[in-house]
Amino acid sequence: MLSPRETARILRVDPHPGQARLWASWREPVRVVHAGRRWGKSFALAVEAVHYALARPGSIQLIASVSIDQARVVFDAVRRFLEENPLLRHLVDWEETVETPFPTLAFRTGSVITARSTVRGGKYIRGHGFDRAIVDECEYIDDRIIDEVIRPALLDRRGSLILSSTPRRIGSAMWRERLRLSEARPTAVVWGPTWENPRISPEDLEALRARMTASQWRREIEGLWAEEEGAIFRLSDIMAAYESADWVLPEEPRPGRVYAAGADLAKLEDWTVIAILDATEEPFRLVYFERFQRQPWPMVADRLREVFRRYRARALVDATGVGEAVMDLIRDVADGVVFTPKVKSDLVSGLALALERRRIRFPFIRELVEELQAYQADDKGLSTDCVMALALAVAAAGHRVESVENFIW
Repeated sequence: MLSPRETARILRVDPHPGQARLWASWREPVRVVHAGRRWGKSFALAVEAVHYALARPGSIQLIASVSIDQARVVFDAVRRFLEENPLLRHLVDWEETVETPFPTLAFRTGSVITARSTVRGGKYIRGHGFDRAIVDECEYIDDRIIDEVIRPALLDRRGSLILSSTPRRIGSAMWRERLRLSEARPTAVVWGPTWENPRISPEDLEALRARMTASQWRREIEGLWAEEEGAIFRLSDIMAAYESADWVLPEEPRPGRVYAAGADLAKLEDWTVIAILDATEEPFRLVYFERFQRQPWPMVADRLREVFRRYRARALVDATGVGEAVMDLIRDVADGVVFTPKVKSDLVSGLALALERRRIRFPFIRELVEELQAYQADDKGLSTDCVMALALAVAAAGHRVESVENFIW
C-alpha cells in the first residue's frame, strides 16, 4: 500500500520536515495537528486526502471546517493535485464531480471526498457516515459539533479523525485531545511552528513579531496555546455570531431593507475595511465585507462612494488624521467620525454589547475573528481595522453612542 510520502512523489511535491512527520503518522486513528500560520497544514492534509482515496477504494472522506470557504481550502488543493497530475487525473470521474450544494470529488474506484461546513449545529453533516474526517481550523468550531456530530459520523465505519488548526482556545476539544494523545500515542500529535516552512524568511518573521502581542506570536507563529490577557471580546460571543451564519458574502441589497455601513481607513501598511450590516431587524446581519490596502485616496473614496450608494447605507467612516482626505471627497454619502480615546472606547463597548447580547451575526471571516479575539484596550501595535469598521457599522445601525455623535462631522 502506498504511503503518503510516496503519494507526494507521484504528485511531484516535496514536503518540509514537519509535513513529513505528519505523513509518518498516517495510520493513527486520531491525530492532532497544531501549527502556526503558513506552516503548510492545508497542503499536507490535501496530499493525505489524495493518498487515502487511492489507498482505500470505496472510502468516503469528509473535509469539514467552520465555513464552506474554509473547508474548500483543503478540498481545492486536492482538486488541483488531481487536475494537474497526468497519472491521477484519469482516476477521477469528472462527470460525477460536483460543486454544489457541497463540493464533491468522485473517483472511479468508488472513493469520495466531500467538503462541508459545520454551521447550524452541523446539520449538513448529521445523518452521514464517513471513513475519515479532516476537521480543518477546528479551534473555530464549537466543541459540541466535534463531539456530538463529527465523531458519531465515524462510528459505524470505524473511521479516523484528524483535528487540525492554529491554536486558539485553552480547554477546547482539540486541546484536550492533544493532552490525551501526548500521553497515550505521542506520534499522533504533530506540532509545527511557522519557521519550519523553508519558504518563510526569518526576516519576515521578525518583522511580524514586532506587530504581535506575545499571545498572538505564541498561537499564530509558534503554533502553541496561549491565554489572551486583557481581551475585550469573549471568544464565546464571537463564535456565537458566526456559528449559525450560512449565507455567502456579498449579499446583494434588497428593496425595503435598511443598511448601515462602517469603514476604517488604512494608515501606512494597515488595511481599509468596509463592513455593511442589514439593520432592518435584530440580529443585524453582515452582508458585505471588503478589505484592501495600498490604494491612493481618490480610489478609496470612489470605492466607498460606490458601495455606500449601492446599499443606500447610513455610513460612518474613520475621519481621523489622514481620513480627512477621503472624507473631503465623500461627505455627501457618509459621516466622518474623529477617533478620540473616548470615542474608540464607546465604539468598542457598543460592539462588545452587540456581540454579548447576540444582536449581530456574520459569516466566518478569519481576519475579522482573529482581530476580535486579539483586541485589547491598549490596542497600540494591534491590527484593528476589521474591529473598528464593524464597530462603526454597529453604531450606524442605530446603537446611539453619545460621544460618537458628538464627534461626527
